[in-house]
Amino acid sequence: MERIGFIGMGRMGIPISRRIGEKFSLVSVYNRTESKIPEEFRKIAVKSISELVRNSDIIFMIVTDSAASASILKEIIETHSGDKKLIVDMSTISVEQSLDNHKICFTSDVEYLDCPVIGSVPAAETGTLAASCGGAREAFLRISPMLKTFTSKQIYAGDAGKGIAMKLVNNLIMGINMIAVSEGLCLARELGIKDDVFTEAVQAGGAALKILDLKAKKLQDGDFSPQFLLAHQYKDLNYALEEQSKLGIPSFLGAVSKSIYSMEMREHGKDDMSAVSLFYTKKKNE
Repeated sequence: MERIGFIGMGRMGIPISRRIGEKFSLVSVYNRTESKIPEEFRKIAVKSISELVRNSDIIFMIVTDSAASASILKEIIETHSGDKKLIVDMSTISVEQSLDNHKICFTSDVEYLDCPVIGSVPAAETGTLAASCGGAREAFLRISPMLKTFTSKQIYAGDAGKGIAMKLVNNLIMGINMIAVSEGLCLARELGIKDDVFTEAVQAGGAALKILDLKAKKLQDGDFSPQFLLAHQYKDLNYALEEQSKLGIPSFLGAVSKSIYSMEMREHGKDDMSAVSLFYTKKKNE
């Protein structure tokens, strides 16, 4: 059985690694801040990336951004001893960084897949995430059984960079849709419509949105405890808009949405992305 290492024991990494370990040989986990590793993983926690690399055939990683991904990858490349490794990078990073990662790994005789996940903590806990994978199809098929432990959908998006490209397209649409829901909900409330009526009516017709299914209770309860951080949504919009700019694609809705998330970053960056709805409450009361 292939030995699996896991880097990044955050809100997403913990449930994903737990589900992998239930069916496969999870031999090592690593986190920059060791104290954040739950007790259940302490027996297989290692103190360095080099130790994890030595122990593992396949390395899954999920870290915050492009800089973190590049830094971790550099350490993996520097410490691997020539035996073939497969890196599965589930981080949401820029397309440019993903392509750089592929190139670095290719020249170092290391296999690399950009394989970000679509969904947030509840989906990770129930094994219903989706994975969008870019790179060699053979490598994708090799990890598919592992992906199935924490995803209900495994998508081969194409060659290098296509997995992360699809994730950024998804998060561009999701970010815009969250703004649309927030604006519509503000209007509905001002017109005296109850939140549950708003949700039922919208979801019954052509305006139905998955994001409203996911966030309706949070919006109704005013509970913005994080599932997917507002700061991460803002970061992903930036990555998506960078690609639109490079390709000469107009970004009207994306740019406006980015501005609204930006205005809520200081106060609500560490809250759930649905906290962006508070922008409308504040503006109405000004």
